Amino acid sequence: MEHFSRILRSYREELKKEDSKWTQRYVAEKIGVARVTYTAYENGTKTPPLDVVLQIASVFNVSVDYLIGRTRYTELLENIIAAFNNDPTLEKWYLDLPYNDINSLRKLKRIYDILQEEE
Repeated sequence: MEHFSRILRSYREELKKEDSKWTQRYVAEKIGVARVTYTAYENGTKTPPLDVVLQIASVFNVSVDYLIGRTRYTELLENIIAAFNNDPTLEKWYLDLPYNDINSLRKLKRIYDILQEEE
């Protein structure tokens, strides 16, 4: 669970940069464990049971896969949100993409490739 402890600490510290409430004590209270127990999770000296991992994911609003290092979903989602910030038309277009037929998506990919060549 080395990845877990590293991700856990770094994610909480990132949250703390934006809001000082994200201390080890705060997270420990939210998940119902002692601060020293939560600190042990961050240090990798103790492995939380699955129910606690699920609670941590819920408190951080991330997937368990993200916490254990299987996906960078949160970073991807943040990049998508930033890309479409203040442009609801573009955001709607992006969100509708998965519902297009495969031929339309292939055409769009060809257009994208052409634009990339021009840069």
